[in-house]
Amino acid sequence: MSGDGRAVAQRTHQSLRTEALLGQAWLHPHWKITSGTVRKLYARLGLASKRRTAQRDLKALAAEGLLTARGPDTQRYYTLNRTRMTVGPQAVSPTPEPAARPCRPATDDVVTHAVRPASRRKA
Repeated sequence: MSGDGRAVAQRTHQSLRTEALLGQAWLHPHWKITSGTVRKLYARLGLASKRRTAQRDLKALAAEGLLTARGPDTQRYYTLNRTRMTVGPQAVSPTPEPAARPCRPATDDVVTHAVRPASRRKA
């Protein structure tokens, strides 16, 4: 629980791996995802690095319809299925977040320019 009495959702290793894998797939939509490339991704992020874990994650995401399995069993690879991008109760955004609109700085951040006194102004 947090300090104000609300329950805080714990992030599991599986959810971290899933987010990393789907995020990488979004960045590279034509990426041929294999268990070897997933193992390298996980290792780079300090997550699980076993081939079996990568295979299970890929198979689970394919079963949910987020990835599409392609090729024979001995050369299996997966591609991103962009038509269905929901993971459990959370939705993965199919489009990148819009750029934030520029906002005016807070009054503390505003730089005020000195104004010359009227007697010193150029005519």
